[in-house]
Amino acid sequence: MSERRELAADQLAVLKLLLVRGRSYEQIGEALKTDAPGVRRRATDALSALAGERASAGLAASDRELLSDAIVLGAPDPAATALLDSSPEARAFTRQAKEALVAEGLLPAEETGASRSERVDREAEKPRTEDASASPAPSVSRTGGAILLGVLAAAAVLLVLWQTGVLGGEDDKGSSGSTTTATATSGLRVLKQVNLLPPGGGSAKGIAQVAEQDGQRGISVIGQGLPASSFYALWISKGGRWSRLGFFPVVRASGSAAGRLSGFVAGIPAGILGYDRIVVSREKQSDPRSPAQIVLAGRISG
Repeated sequence: MSERRELAADQLAVLKLLLVRGRSYEQIGEALKTDAPGVRRRATDALSALAGERASAGLAASDRELLSDAIVLGAPDPAATALLDSSPEARAFTRQAKEALVAEGLLPAEETGASRSERVDREAEKPRTEDASASPAPSVSRTGGAILLGVLAAAAVLLVLWQTGVLGGEDDKGSSGSTTTATATSGLRVLKQVNLLPPGGGSAKGIAQVAEQDGQRGISVIGQGLPASSFYALWISKGGRWSRLGFFPVVRASGSAAGRLSGFVAGIPAGILGYDRIVVSREKQSDPRSPAQIVLAGRISG
């Protein structure tokens, strides 16, 4: 089996928006301020990396684009179907890419043959519960209210800009971004952006966005360089008093998402911009009253 390459952050974000949220190339291009062909190239490059060099090398770039469309859009055109029928290389590429997507949690194993619309519908219908042994009743999740899709698109932009060094600071003095900012997603406003850094120094880093759409507010958080754990929590503080907003999904030790944390929480306090700090902590119990070990922190106000 050929060795898979690590996915770039923008590639992973694009695959999540395509496969999990059912966004189109055009919608993602609008959010990323690029064109649909550019998004298609990112998706194709991502699947080529997941399939491995050997599987990708046997196919022309145009053939890989056709096969990638079939995988992420769930509606192959006749040319892709004919290619799969006639080419063992095309079948190997598709099989290995899908197996990798299953391993990364982007494509459920039992639904690899389902159309994208069916996958998105089933995702929307699933009850949002977590295995108690894996994560203690998390309320910071990848799902939320009416602003979810806008925040996800904004998070994809964050991932791209963050990885390329456009966003992110090296000291706490620059940890708070500017106030109200319009994004490419219709109706979505980023009210505050906070760079998150380890209080004691280190290579981990993150970004939090307080966003508003259709009168509803939420916080989107991404981070990287963190040890694997099921017990990362999101907190805000005001006047020395802590409010826990919830737990994050599991941070994994391996795969393309190793060490990466991401989550979204809706229903945040109305006066969120008046709070002092936002922190990510690593916990040892399911109902902490204050952060146990702060791993990332940034100032909201002041």
